[in-house]
Amino acid sequence: MKQELFNNKTKAEDYQRQPKQLGLYEASHEHDACGVGMLVNIQGGKSHELVDSALKVLENMRHRGAEGADNKTGDGAGIMLQIPHEFILLQGIPVPEKGKYGTGLLFLPKDGKDQAVILSVIIEEIEKEGLTLMHLRNVPTCPEILGEAALANEPDIKQIFITGFTESETADRKLYIIRKRIELQSVYWQSRGYFERKYIKSAKLDSVCCKI
Repeated sequence: MKQELFNNKTKAEDYQRQPKQLGLYEASHEHDACGVGMLVNIQGGKSHELVDSALKVLENMRHRGAEGADNKTGDGAGIMLQIPHEFILLQGIPVPEKGKYGTGLLFLPKDGKDQAVILSVIIEEIEKEGLTLMHLRNVPTCPEILGEAALANEPDIKQIFITGFTESETADRKLYIIRKRIELQSVYWQSRGYFERKYIKSAKLDSVCCKI
């Protein structure tokens, strides 16, 4: 009996038993991804309790991004939530009504001169679309918990608010175009040794991605 247990000659089979190719499916495109958790109020209600619960999910997901040997440096993780319109107003930021402005996060160089260069690029690209950079909010951070490698590369994080939309149907498309143009511009300036590449993490009218 023991001999049979240690002499298993069963034929090895693919774990998922998926075809190598079927229609548009191509097995070579399969890859691992970071974990994802989802929480929702099925009535569409918003609450701080929901955000707290989402953060608990994030804290308890072991694989939420590549992690360094110091257990303090990773490639980033975060939560995505609806834009907290009322909270923004309570911060003293005079945004217009819901759906009439976009917001997102900027990862900027910490050097003042480099930051001025990329901010001028950002303003230029926003104005090309007939929009206005209404406000930049300094995002609170907690750098004392970062590992050495993460701290050395920590960007200056700001929240951007963009106004001037006349058609909600094309607003997200405009924000996407602006973001891609700014990323291309930042690559250009980086190639000339001005600063390390930073970028707009996200910019939308209905949701905000809070990367941590």
